Amino acid sequence: MNPSMAVRVPSRPLTLGLGSLVLCLGLLTSGCGSKPPGGDSGRGPDREVSTTTVRPLSSRTGDARPTPRAGPGKTLEEQKFEAAQKKEQEITSQLEQANAMLKGSNLEGALRQVLRVAQENAQDPYVTMRTAYLEAMIYHRMKDGPKRKDAMNRLLKDMETLQGDPRFQQGFLDGMANQEVIKMSLDQAGKRYGN
Repeated sequence: MNPSMAVRVPSRPLTLGLGSLVLCLGLLTSGCGSKPPGGDSGRGPDREVSTTTVRPLSSRTGDARPTPRAGPGKTLEEQKFEAAQKKEQEITSQLEQANAMLKGSNLEGALRQVLRVAQENAQDPYVTMRTAYLEAMIYHRMKDGPKRKDAMNRLLKDMETLQGDPRFQQGFLDGMANQEVIKMSLDQAGKRYGN
């Protein structure tokens, strides 16, 4: 064998030292604890951030409201819409907490929560309708018939008020049209569906 062609093999301790140095550098520069250069661990520079949001039922009824944009250039209308949306989410979460208390047999706590939400939002018939329903459920579990009846009457009055509310008029009309379609299909089907 030609001595100029021989490959020199480094000593074993030097190889182990270089290998462990490369391993340590690899662990320090990558892994779960590091953030990519974008700063946010789930988004890279090539990924776009979605700015679409789920709109509450009150805004899905045919209103042509703009979807919120990300950034500081929001119009006054967009800011009002976002504030209303945030308030609706807070009300919904409070009513969900009251419902959880009701299911957990904490009737007094649920009633306090529902009454507080109803008092804070007495001008909105949609909120008072939902709170009246929960009140009726609570009073039913408490076996308090007269208060349950009052809550149900308020619920029905709020439902009648909502039928004339332009925010919910389209939903009401769609519901009536769906009822007509169901009635027609049952009439045409005859005895097959129990008629």
